[in-house]
Amino acid sequence: MMYLELSLLIFCFVLIAINALSRSALTELTPQFLDAFEAIKPERAGFLIRLRSTNAAHARISLLIMDALILLLLGAFTLLWTASGLEKPLAEIPTLLISLILVIVIKTLASAIGERYAERLTSTTFVYLRILSFVFYPLSLILVRLGTFLNPPMTESEQREEFDALVDTAREEGTLDDGEYRIFKSIMNFSEIRVADIMTPRSVVFSVQSKKTVAEVALMPELQMYSRFPVWEGDSIDGVIGYALTKDVLRAALDGRRNRTMDRLVRQANFIPDNATLEKALEQFLQGRQHMFVVVDEYGGIEGLVTMEDVLETMLGTEIVDEADRIIDLRELAKSRRDKRVAEYQERDILNKQDLDDEDIISDDE
Repeated sequence: MMYLELSLLIFCFVLIAINALSRSALTELTPQFLDAFEAIKPERAGFLIRLRSTNAAHARISLLIMDALILLLLGAFTLLWTASGLEKPLAEIPTLLISLILVIVIKTLASAIGERYAERLTSTTFVYLRILSFVFYPLSLILVRLGTFLNPPMTESEQREEFDALVDTAREEGTLDDGEYRIFKSIMNFSEIRVADIMTPRSVVFSVQSKKTVAEVALMPELQMYSRFPVWEGDSIDGVIGYALTKDVLRAALDGRRNRTMDRLVRQANFIPDNATLEKALEQFLQGRQHMFVVVDEYGGIEGLVTMEDVLETMLGTEIVDEADRIIDLRELAKSRRDKRVAEYQERDILNKQDLDDEDIISDDE
């Protein structure tokens, strides 16, 4: 009887070690290793990949169930060992305490081995977890759904708030510097910013009429500031027909085609609504391999321009400036011009009122 009890105890300790080892190994298996392992043994790799992603909750609960059953069996066998007789040499030792210490030591060592040799233990991990998943799947399914009901997944806004709090905490602790913190914050708000918030307003957009010649455009000083610009026909920029590259204009001037009109150098322009998100804009920039979009309002009128540089600046939370940039923020330039026009209009209005008042006074005197 004594040997049977001892064998059962040893069996429980072995199961504890395998359980801890498999849990640790599954956690440490990297996606890169599983992709490589899938080329050799696709079935096993696919099962382990599912356990780490879609079936992660089932795997975790199956391991917890097995842990609980092993501890129950170990406790029962330990009590049987203790109660089997006082004449045994170990009967006077607090067996339960010894068992607890052994469990802690075995789980710690097994977890360390699983972390260290996770890739070598892939096959063992697969076999053990496959058995557990098959045996405990009905129970784990019930427990997963119960857990989801009692603790529903976080909403997108809650996840954003949690991540926002983590970023703030990391900055306060010094883990993130100011530049990294700014980038994280900018990326978090990226999907909420609209194209209209970052575009260059039409009032400061450099553009040319389609009937202007290469010779005329080549003399314009703005050509030194921009690599591309809109070309329009008709009476205003609302008639945009495309855009031209500065290098095409200069090349045409050097090749002797100075009398060629700008409509001969036009490339197809891409349009984007002003209420589109920057996430959508970046996706279109990458898919279309474009660097500039013409921004339009709901009625098709031209609102301004947005470039890939504008989107990247917003993502990084800083201005991208090179040695050719004379004006860093064209939106600020547009605002200052608008304020200046408003001030001039108000000043003219005041002068006109004063002139009218003077005329009234003169007429009264007469």
